Amino acid sequence: QNTDAEPPCYFLSRTVEVKQSLPVGTHKITFTSGTTSEPKGVCLSYAHLNRVGQSLAEAVANLGITNHISLLPYSILLENMAAVYAHRFVDLEIISLPMAEVGMTGSGQLDIATMFQMIKTQAAESMIMMPQMLKQLVQYLTAHPQDVSFIKFIAVGGAVCAVSLIEQAQQMGLPVYQGYGISECGSVVSLCGPDDTPGSVGKTLPHCELDFTAAHEIRVKGPLFLGYLGVSESDPNGIFYTGDIGRLDQQGCLHITGRKKNLIINSFGRNILPDWIEGELLALPGVQQAAVYGNDQPFLTALCVTALNQAQLDAAISGMNQQLPDYANIRKAVKVPAFTAVNGQLTASGKIKAQVIFEQHKNLLETIYAPNNEKRTAHAV
Repeated sequence: QNTDAEPPCYFLSRTVEVKQSLPVGTHKITFTSGTTSEPKGVCLSYAHLNRVGQSLAEAVANLGITNHISLLPYSILLENMAAVYAHRFVDLEIISLPMAEVGMTGSGQLDIATMFQMIKTQAAESMIMMPQMLKQLVQYLTAHPQDVSFIKFIAVGGAVCAVSLIEQAQQMGLPVYQGYGISECGSVVSLCGPDDTPGSVGKTLPHCELDFTAAHEIRVKGPLFLGYLGVSESDPNGIFYTGDIGRLDQQGCLHITGRKKNLIINSFGRNILPDWIEGELLALPGVQQAAVYGNDQPFLTALCVTALNQAQLDAAISGMNQQLPDYANIRKAVKVPAFTAVNGQLTASGKIKAQVIFEQHKNLLETIYAPNNEKRTAHAV
């Protein structure tokens, strides 16, 4: 070994990250799902979250709830709102357990038997569920009937929930009610109550007001987010364009049709919002995930993640189609591998990235809509 050799020389460098600016008054940052773009950091103030929490507490005050079990992680703003902010305005015990103890492990892995057993053990009166959780609970209780009379309130949100699933849950004694919210508005905008129109997401909570654009896009006026992390400030006029399409019925209850950005325009010029059709698909026993395709096409195709065989899937969808208008019928359904965050087809919060799914199944879709395979059916316009 040559001890006279020059010692090696190392060059170290460091990339200096520019600190992203926060709007003045930022108390909490929650990230959007990022279904069509990168997730955005929504900056929220304490006063805003506190006001929404108070409004939510007032909406359920007459139900006599004494405890609430957190079935969702606190990184989800809806659960955070209920357990951290709303409970300050009511005498409410929060049952907060490790996610594994309530049957939630990994990304979307749910052991419904474990979850219900913990709900029963804790005699939990209030909880929040995503539609897929409710679906599995209904299936579990159908197979294993239990006394659920101790449950006073189940809020279902986070995605479109089929009316048929809510009705099925209510028929077995589960007090299930939909709500509507958006991160920029502090999560909760409206909530259904026992006397509200079935199928709606209830009346607007006291802290905000709604109106609609000419294209039926929902606008929210009231306390809003402060701005996006390092991007922009919110509307100084206190109005937020939600990107959701909806309407108010004669009772003043809000009905959500779907997301404006998800709009399908078929080859007959019919505008179709796929969200509610996907909700009906997800309500079918055995269908875990679904994405509806049909832009510029003569009919709709459903890409389904399911344990059903093709004949069973076709039969289930045939029954569903009978409850839908002709233009919303699924003419072709195909089984595909699971949508996951790993293959880029799901966001971190579990929402589907439709355009990614369609791109990754481009060859399959092209085959379905090849001229010699198309079953052209005239749709009402």
